[in-house]
Amino acid sequence: MMLEGQSYLVSRSLPSSCEPETEWAYLADQVLSGKRPAPEDVEEADGGGKRSKPPSPQPHTPDITEGHGSSRHASGGGEPQGTGSNPINSIGRDLTINCLLRLSRSDYGSVASLSRDFRSLVRSGEIYRLRRQNGVAEHWVYFSCNVLEWDAYDPYRDRWIRVPKMPPDECFMCSDKESLAVGTDSLGTILSSAEMYDSESHTWTPLPSMNRARKMCSGVFMDGKFYVIGGVANNNKVLTCGEEYDMKRRSWRIIENMSEGLNGVTGAPPLIAVVNNELYAADYSEKDLKKYDKKNNKWITLGKLPERSVSMNGWGLAFRACGDRLIVIGGPRTYTGGTIELNSWVPNDRPPVWNMIARRPSGNFVYNCAVMGC
Repeated sequence: MMLEGQSYLVSRSLPSSCEPETEWAYLADQVLSGKRPAPEDVEEADGGGKRSKPPSPQPHTPDITEGHGSSRHASGGGEPQGTGSNPINSIGRDLTINCLLRLSRSDYGSVASLSRDFRSLVRSGEIYRLRRQNGVAEHWVYFSCNVLEWDAYDPYRDRWIRVPKMPPDECFMCSDKESLAVGTDSLGTILSSAEMYDSESHTWTPLPSMNRARKMCSGVFMDGKFYVIGGVANNNKVLTCGEEYDMKRRSWRIIENMSEGLNGVTGAPPLIAVVNNELYAADYSEKDLKKYDKKNNKWITLGKLPERSVSMNGWGLAFRACGDRLIVIGGPRTYTGGTIELNSWVPNDRPPVWNMIARRPSGNFVYNCAVMGC
């Protein structure tokens, strides 16, 4: 089983405009243009007007990739580092970084082209580490409706992002492709082993074996623990039990009947997602949206899934958490081409009312889907 060890740490989502929009949008615009004056260059004049002060010398700016208080200067090639060419000098290093943290990451390609310091901050991944430290995250949806081809959608800016086509890989094309999943070895034996991947250190850490060997299951993080739900055993029996992995105790606990009714008869992975530490499921057989009652270990029906999102016995439909909302990706079955639709709902105390946030001509069978926040 493969778990992205760091992915669950970034769970706080932004408002639809990446935090207070007006001030940060203005500051970010000035960073990009390099036109914002330093605070000390403007002072109040009598009568409420403003007048310019004589420009004062500004210190050389240290490399932005260094920690606070660093005195190492940027050197080597790249853009000039004089006071007139580096936007960092105009408004100060800390304010510049705060602006960049709250700038939509779909704009980071443009930011990286402004200066060597900005380029290093983006390409090194330092900007994403700082975003995580400050609780800033945007969640993008990645999904595939054609083999080896992916689409990416930014729901914060309503943008489609081009994703390079994947190189041919027979294993990827023919195997089950859940983002968090239990797999099999080359002989087809279903495994109970598990590993956790740390995306920062690029290392795999073996975990204790699960109590049940299973494949085609689903996995989620909730309340600081990892849950594996459903799946199929070696005798092709559909499993209704789930397992909870305690990160501190490094042990698995079986939860009987945790996924009862979610697998159907085909053994397709349960369609589950967690928002604000609450577990939801898309019951594809009845087209119902359900919520897990942790205390009583049962599922409560909240309402219906989007009407036009259909599946083939659980396959071809994507159900994911995207920040503070649930996302359903699918489309109607037609003989004359297809359309993929993205519907979202922010969970509340009322029955779900789905909002279609995007649609485009595409295949209408979702082979794989993942949501990444950074």
